[in-house]
Amino acid sequence: MKDGKVAYKQPTTPEGTLEEQFRSVMLRLVEDTALNRTLLNTTEDGKKLVQQFDTIVTKEGRNGIAFQPELAASAKYTDAGLKFSDMPPVILDHMLKMVYGKEPISDWPKVLEEWKSKGGNDIIKEATDRYNQKSGVIMGD
Repeated sequence: MKDGKVAYKQPTTPEGTLEEQFRSVMLRLVEDTALNRTLLNTTEDGKKLVQQFDTIVTKEGRNGIAFQPELAASAKYTDAGLKFSDMPPVILDHMLKMVYGKEPISDWPKVLEEWKSKGGNDIIKEATDRYNQKSGVIMGD
């Protein structure tokens, strides 16, 4: 801070970039989110990112819901099933293809329909029943 304003300069050398990355990691370890926000607000892209944190990410949640013991439907439908922290293989396969440009992202609804047809509907039903009964439900952060 200088005269009540942030005096931040974007690093221009490889060493400066590494130093900033190190500090960023260390700040996350001590959870100094106020300083992270201050630094982010020094650029237009940073301001947009903070705005997205405040309006989108806070409503998205993180880890979701897990079930212990595992859902019986997940074990039955191995291509569509959910393990404790894994992505169903049928969805992960399509996501990777989309990331690498092998499939259009606009096909996402088709991916979900494929997942449902390979056991996803049964998984949804069992997960909903167990959630409503509070039976082996683990809530994520």
